Amino acid sequence: MKNLKKVLSLVLALAMALSLMTAAFAADASDYKDYSKVTYKEAVDVMTAAGIFNGGDGNNFNPDATLNREQAAKIITYMLVGQEKADKLTATVAPYADVAANRWSAGAIAYCTNEGILAGDGNGRFNPTAPVLGTQFAKMLLVALGYDAKIENLVGNSWAINTASLALGDADLDNGMEEIALSAALTREQAAQMAFNAMKADMVDYENRGTEVKLPDGSSVIVNASKAETMAQGNYDNNMKANGLQFAEKYCEDLKKVETTDDFGRPSTQWKMKTDEIGNYADKADASYTKEVKLGDIYADLGLSTRTVPTVFVDGKDQKNTNAEVLYKGNSTKIGANGVLTEAYVDDDDNVTIVRINTYVGQVNRSVAATSSKDAYIVINTMGQKPVTGGTGNY
Repeated sequence: MKNLKKVLSLVLALAMALSLMTAAFAADASDYKDYSKVTYKEAVDVMTAAGIFNGGDGNNFNPDATLNREQAAKIITYMLVGQEKADKLTATVAPYADVAANRWSAGAIAYCTNEGILAGDGNGRFNPTAPVLGTQFAKMLLVALGYDAKIENLVGNSWAINTASLALGDADLDNGMEEIALSAALTREQAAQMAFNAMKADMVDYENRGTEVKLPDGSSVIVNASKAETMAQGNYDNNMKANGLQFAEKYCEDLKKVETTDDFGRPSTQWKMKTDEIGNYADKADASYTKEVKLGDIYADLGLSTRTVPTVFVDGKDQKNTNAEVLYKGNSTKIGANGVLTEAYVDDDDNVTIVRINTYVGQVNRSVAATSSKDAYIVINTMGQKPVTGGTGNY
């Protein structure tokens, strides 16, 4: 134990000497050969650009591969001190019985252990190649955000339940994810999404961390601690457009978030690393329709309570809506159609944007079979234009 404390102190001293850094720009995630298999593209794009995630084998991201415990430790260390400096962390003494001092992950494991972000199995082992569970990774992210593991009861017999409650509640680490079981092993892209959510989450601190009381069974509890509170913005640039201090503002200051619109007029988020654009990602619509819909139904689906004149875009063009499409209870006016995607967005001030995207190029009016002298062809009415004919081919 003395040797472990010694190596942890050495690693921490090295980390302090190096200081915190802004993550360096890394590869473009779209260069991964298996990028088409990635579901959480915004998260993978941003976390790759920030240098926090890299391809599983250099060429592929392997989104469905299981993340293991030492990989998770490295990711958390990248988030806290940056890729370049995290890779310089070393250990002169094995931090755990099954983690040699010269193991590639030893520095990160020792650093995270010293910071209270992770722990071994209680028997002196870390099990570095074991799958990391969703609850385990969530705990790491919560502690990185400033939550005290003892105050929040993220240790002890009920640690998993308490971790899941906090991660899925106040911290919102599952935002944008399909249904996830935190008790199961975590895939690489699930971990990327959770880490991405942590980057956007508020840092927290405690006015009073309470008093630790030892119990007869050798365990301990914290009493009279104050509730975790969002940290003030301080001297950090508010590039994340939030009231409090978010993780990325403190630890990845070159990462910029810009609220904008995409080419179709949909509210979106543009991410940049310094001045380099990572990508522009449309928000999830509050209501979406693929066929004709009544304006009164949109009003009800959005939960509006007052008559509203929305901003309307059709294929990216602002329609300068002036009471032509008004949202109010019972309005039977219909918009959209088969082959048209209609999306509705409402902000915190009940301002509504309606976006219609024509997802087809035309309507097949007639098909003609082949004859001995002519190929088969079809007649297409293209977006209200005069019908055109075409010979064989793909349509």
